[in-house]
Amino acid sequence: MQNSKEKTLSQMVAERIIKYILEENLQPGDKLPNENVMCQRLNVGRSSLREAMRALASRNVITIRQGSGSYVSATPGMIDDPFGLT
Repeated sequence: MQNSKEKTLSQMVAERIIKYILEENLQPGDKLPNENVMCQRLNVGRSSLREAMRALASRNVITIRQGSGSYVSATPGMIDDPFGLT
């Protein structure tokens, strides 16, 4: 069983993506760099990046548009527990 203090690689990558968004002062609707650039910048593999991006999309931090790219969500709202399970 995973200790609550331990984070998965995708969780750490997701935090680094949020940090990148804040450091670059990206605004809602701004496009994130493509997958290759983000992998190099964060020094992670594509599968880890994709998993982190899906997690951020589910938390409404980013919006992924198929064939277009990933964007900072225009309707931000980081809901960690939308069903009130904790």
